[in-house]
Formats: sequence, structure tokens, C-alpha cells
Amino acid sequence: MTVTVDAWYDIESFADLAHTMIGFLEGTVAETPTHGGPLDPESINITHDLVELTRRGLITDGSQPGLISPTLRQRACVDLLTRNVSVAQDLILGLGHSELLVLVAEPGVELWQNLPMTCWDGEFGTWAGRLGEFHRPHWYDRLGPQASPVVDQMCFVQVLDLQWGRERYLWDQLHAAVDALALPIL
Repeated sequence: MTVTVDAWYDIESFADLAHTMIGFLEGTVAETPTHGGPLDPESINITHDLVELTRRGLITDGSQPGLISPTLRQRACVDLLTRNVSVAQDLILGLGHSELLVLVAEPGVELWQNLPMTCWDGEFGTWAGRLGEFHRPHWYDRLGPQASPVVDQMCFVQVLDLQWGRERYLWDQLHAAVDALALPIL
């Protein structure tokens, strides 16, 4: 059974937020505050990764796999919500040895970079590097007022693989970093 976005309204904690996002990823919650509809088909191959990261307190809020085809080049990336700034800082340290770019927007900060992430027939179509305060109102609008302290502390993180088409690199590096940080399961 799929429930409506009203499932988001009752969230009272970061763990509630994570569990509701897992419901979306597994198809029991219809949409998220920032994505109006079911999971995109291109994400089916990374759904397990998204669920596992969310269970460890890195709530996935957008992603795409690395792909290469005759008409499409795509860089892997994931948008994450962390409980607070210290979790984001630990993640940066954990990924410091990798070839990944990690962008962080602490509460009150807005980043606006234009990093092309998808190219169809030679034309750029999606962009990364845009995160922070302009996303927060989507969460306030869909979550009940009891969730305000959770939303106030959330830190927005993007992890980007700047190499076109790598399918597993970003996900493998993230899992290794999360394992090394021993982030608790929510």
C-alpha cells in the first residue's frame, strides 16, 4: 500500500525523517517534499545504496547514477541531509582520500554552483552545486510544525563524482566512509 505525502506531516525526529524517506525509496510513500512522484527509473540500480545510506543517517534527497550511452553522459551524485554540521564534517574527512567532490551548506548557507552533471546529445541538462537555504522551505512546508527543530539543524550535502559514467565509484566510496565513521543505524 502506498501512502500520500501526508506521511511527512507527522515527523517529529531525524529518525522519523529517515524512516519516511526509506518508505519512499521502497515505494510505500508516494512522494517526498522535494520530489513529486515515484522514484525515477534510472535510480532502480542504486536504490539499495540510497536505502543503506539513509539508514545510517545520511538521508538521500536526490541522486543519479553515473551512465554512459551513445546519447547520454551522466555523472553520479547524491544529495544528502545530515542531522547536523558535525556529521557533514565527519563525512568530508571520511571522503578526503577519494576523487569525489563534497559540497556542504550548513544551516543559513546557500551555495549556487553550476556543475554540469548530465549531457544529452551534447547539451547539458542537469546541474549540481545548488544547495542550502532555498531547499529548506520545501521541508518546512511539508513537515508539521513539530519538525521545525529537525529542519533547523539539517545540513545539506552533495557528493559528486566529476568523472562521467562511473557506475559504482561514488557509492562504494560513500559506503566505505560511512562504515569507517561507524554511523549508527537509525
